[in-house]
Amino acid sequence: MSDAAIYAKFIDAIIADKVRVFGQAALERARQTPGLKLDDSVHTVIIHGNPKVVMKEILVQFEKIGGKVSSIMARKSLYNLKLKYPDIDLPDILK
Repeated sequence: MSDAAIYAKFIDAIIADKVRVFGQAALERARQTPGLKLDDSVHTVIIHGNPKVVMKEILVQFEKIGGKVSSIMARKSLYNLKLKYPDIDLPDILK
C-alpha cells in the first residue's frame, strides 16, 4: 500500500471519529481543509500536496470546533492504525 493510501486511511479515520461527535459540522470543517477533497460519500479522501501537512491541517480545523481535546481524542482513535503502520510519519500533534 502506498504512503498516500495509508495517510488517506488515517485522515478518513479522523473524519469518521469527528463526524460521530460533531455531525455535519465536522464534514464542513473537513471540506475547508487545504489540500483535502472528500467525495459525497465521505469514504474517499483525496489528498493534494504533502499528506502529513494535510493531516495536521485537518486537526487544526477540528480544534476550531472542539478545542485541543479534539486532537487528543484523534490520537486515541488512531491507536490501531498506528500499530498497523508504525513507520508512517505522523504530525507531532498525533505522536
